Amino acid sequence: MTFAQETDWLLLDEPLNNLDVAHSRALMQRLHALVKESGKSIVVVIHEVNYAAAWADHIIAMKDGAILATGTPHEVLNESILEQLYDVPVAIAEHDGRPLVLHHV
Repeated sequence: MTFAQETDWLLLDEPLNNLDVAHSRALMQRLHALVKESGKSIVVVIHEVNYAAAWADHIIAMKDGAILATGTPHEVLNESILEQLYDVPVAIAEHDGRPLVLHHV
C-alpha cells in the first residue's frame, strides 16, 4: 500500500517475519532494486543480522530502547558491538565484501 502511494520513504517493520529463505531473499532484492530504480529511502526493522549485513547501507543497532551503535555494516557488525547487543559470543567473517555474522560459535 505504501509503495502504491508513491511516498519518498518506505517504512517496514519485520517484513521477513514468517518468510522462508527464498522469499526473504526475493523481498530484499526487490527492496534493493526499488532504492536503485526510484531513489526511495527504505527503513527496515529487522532482527536477522545477516540480512542487514548483506543489504543495508546504514545500520542502527538498538538495545533496551537506546541506540548502541550506528554506521555502515562494517562499522556496526563487529564482535565487540554484537556481543554487547546480544549477550552471546559471535565471530565475524566476510562474504562478497560484507560482514557475515557467525552466531553459532
